[in-house]
Amino acid sequence: MLINRSILLPDRMFLRQALHIALPMTVQYGIVSLLNIMDVVLVQGLGDQAIAAVSLANQVNFIISLVVFGITSGATTFMAQYFGQGSDEGVRKSMALSFALVFGLTFFYSALVMAAPRAAMRVFTGDMQLVELGAQYLPVVAPTYLLSGVTLTYSSIMRCTGRAKLPMFASIIALSLNTLMNYLLIYGVGGFPKLGIMGAAVATLLSRAIETAIILLFDYVPQNRFKVKWRDFRHIDKPFTIQFFQKTTPVILNETIWGVGTAGYSMIFGRIGTTAVAAMNIASTMDQLFSVLFRGMANAALVMLGNELGAGKIMRAKLDAGRFCVWGFISGILIGVIMSLLSHRFVHLLFGGVTPETATLSVHIIYIISAYIPLRAFMSIVIVGVLRSGGDTMYAFMLDTLPIYLISLPAGILFGIILGKPMEFVLSVMYSYCIIQSIFGIRRTLSYRWAKKIVHQ
Repeated sequence: MLINRSILLPDRMFLRQALHIALPMTVQYGIVSLLNIMDVVLVQGLGDQAIAAVSLANQVNFIISLVVFGITSGATTFMAQYFGQGSDEGVRKSMALSFALVFGLTFFYSALVMAAPRAAMRVFTGDMQLVELGAQYLPVVAPTYLLSGVTLTYSSIMRCTGRAKLPMFASIIALSLNTLMNYLLIYGVGGFPKLGIMGAAVATLLSRAIETAIILLFDYVPQNRFKVKWRDFRHIDKPFTIQFFQKTTPVILNETIWGVGTAGYSMIFGRIGTTAVAAMNIASTMDQLFSVLFRGMANAALVMLGNELGAGKIMRAKLDAGRFCVWGFISGILIGVIMSLLSHRFVHLLFGGVTPETATLSVHIIYIISAYIPLRAFMSIVIVGVLRSGGDTMYAFMLDTLPIYLISLPAGILFGIILGKPMEFVLSVMYSYCIIQSIFGIRRTLSYRWAKKIVHQ
């Protein structure tokens, strides 16, 4: 994969396909990120404790959302290749199995969190005030885990079959409703009750319910060739199930173990102090907003490369993989520069109610995150888009998780908890795993061991 003219200047077919898939997904991811962080932004008037509590409570959702993403991402590998092959039955069968797994898992997890919200909060912090605040928030917001699971599952089949706009519009409506209801219910505006932190939870629940209803109403109710019916569940035979789990289990484990490791970051920061938690989550809101670009590119790569591999266009898939990787890295550089330039304005505009100490630390953290964005963008495309598109999921699993557990978490525990180093130093060392990860990512991509067709008629 040489960086030549065909990679730096892609043809019109590549640009048209990539934009058709990536643009709606990027907009949707951006809106979902705004939806997730709006609670944090609007509770700032309640103080640093409220920001920290909501941020840590959202880590509970973060874990299950990654597991769901693992299931739908693995299923997308099959759906994309079946769609490229022209097998509607294969697309529906993959969707049916994915939906059954997601529904069962999110239902159980939501019930568990509703039954034991304090236990869930104590995983992330020992501060009892934060535990109690989070315990008010979690039981109300827990049903959204199930709603989000349904939405993500339907969104995955829409992306694979060229219908990515509906999830985007549903998310726009959800964001608008969530923002309005947050403002009205947190502070008791316009005759609405003043619910504080619980108001944020109620707003999130209502907006997620509306988002799910829109997608079901406009996609499931009308007749379309990819509509999943009960007979599709009966067509899930043993050979398909075995093949499905062989390829998707590493993806599910990848997202789960990666999510647990990333949640471990919050546990480390929670032991450093409330200021560190609040500052990290303020910086993370900016990171979430700007990282949607390469997340959209990574999932567009998964769909496009999967379609090409399923249709037997191996050489085309190799070429397009190079294009996605190179332009992902270039986009990461631009995103990092923009984040650094806007960091002061972002923190003071959206989080003017926090203490000066928290605001200053937030800006410093954004600088550190910005420096590593190009490598993170590149690796997101390699792991999610390139390797998973051809079923190279076991290597993707090891590449995504081992650096976190062997480098990042031990460094955070040593320097953050044991030695008590400044937050800026701790985070810089923890993120250094991206360098080692990228070296192995380049080698695996250039080996082309991932470029395989895994579905057959």
